[in-house]
Amino acid sequence: MAVGLEPTGFQVGFSWWAVVVSLLTGLVVAALGVWLSARRASRVPALDALREAAVEKRPMTLSRWVFGLLGVVIGGGLAALVPGSTAEQKPTIVLGSAMVLLVAAALLAPVVVVPLVRLVTWPARRGATGMLVREGTLVAARRVASTAAPVLAAVGFAVLLVGTFQTALAAVAVEDTATIPEMAVAVPASAPGLSEAAVVAQQGRSEVVSTVFLTSGKPIRAAGSSTADGLFAAPSLGWKAGQVVPLRFEDGTVQTMTVSAVRDDVLIDTVMLPRALLRAHDPTALTQVVYLAGPFTATPGAEQVTAREYVERKAGEEGDLINLFLAVLLGISVGYTGLAVASTLLMATYGRRQEFVTLHHTGATAGQTVRVVVLEALLAVLTGTLLGLAVAVPALFEARAGLQDEIGAEVTLVMPWATLFAVVGVCAVLAVIAGTLPFLRRGGLSVGARTMAG
Repeated sequence: MAVGLEPTGFQVGFSWWAVVVSLLTGLVVAALGVWLSARRASRVPALDALREAAVEKRPMTLSRWVFGLLGVVIGGGLAALVPGSTAEQKPTIVLGSAMVLLVAAALLAPVVVVPLVRLVTWPARRGATGMLVREGTLVAARRVASTAAPVLAAVGFAVLLVGTFQTALAAVAVEDTATIPEMAVAVPASAPGLSEAAVVAQQGRSEVVSTVFLTSGKPIRAAGSSTADGLFAAPSLGWKAGQVVPLRFEDGTVQTMTVSAVRDDVLIDTVMLPRALLRAHDPTALTQVVYLAGPFTATPGAEQVTAREYVERKAGEEGDLINLFLAVLLGISVGYTGLAVASTLLMATYGRRQEFVTLHHTGATAGQTVRVVVLEALLAVLTGTLLGLAVAVPALFEARAGLQDEIGAEVTLVMPWATLFAVVGVCAVLAVIAGTLPFLRRGGLSVGARTMAG
């Protein structure tokens, strides 16, 4: 509320059931994960366990195959429904399909890792370091997949979510521009609103913005339009045409009004009133725009922009709030991803103590060993990034197609490059730190390499 994400008067609620369900879900998932791991480990004979520690023989379990392929079938089936669905249904189906396919990709990652690593590391296969990274990754598909899976989920979720929202904002700008018949508008220039003198000087319909209060005391937004001849309400208010509604204005006056119509073009929790009526009760109400019916008259505090520029400005203001919400949501997502990547690499690095000591005994320096670990960590992040993009990018194109069908106009696909680079960068930094931390724990690379066996 402090940053304007919610309207004035919004009350923050608290749901105990959400906390209880989240807690129970976390406990069940944790217990199930431990049970599956312990069950598998308990069935492995001691000698086989030693052999499996050296080389992975079975990167995919039966459960991963079953649920992974089931996810592919469900996600693919949902994607197949998109062409025949309505414009309103397409965004939901596309999002659901992408989320299921992201889970399926994470489960099937060990299968995809090997061919993908072969392709990515092909140019570096002849060098000593490149060969170690390449071969070490190929024989440890499960380890690499464990690191790549959270990166895959974070990248796919971030690109899909941010890209869909930004593409939707672009679609809204196109749609809103089409609803404005005027070619140009007058808007405030470095001011919160247009003065009354500036409004009078222009020729065209204008709007002012104020606040009115319901009998419950709840404040709602009031837009005063020079073309409005009654009270028009947004569908979110739940009113009906002909309903009598008492409203209290900013000057304290209470006036009973009849709802003329409920219109979809009125913003959420907003009423539209005649401009003169709103100004009479709130002389300080500011005019945000004048839709020019004639030439623009230069006046202090006013400037002329095209209808598209005006719409883009409004979309930009709304986009700032949406981006703030997305930043909080992605911050939580990337935070959990970082924990997963770091813990996986820390355990993997400590588990490979003997391997690194062997490299050291065969002539590899501590710096060369660390270089191998860093490159392996970056390779795992790159693998997860490519897999996440393989799911998210096609879904973005499907989402854009749905938006185009809905508004009947061309929509520009917005690829969130900044978000992508930020998420991948955070994952890469955390992966490198977690992979090299065991070498640094005693104050030096060479000391760390010699003491990892202990």
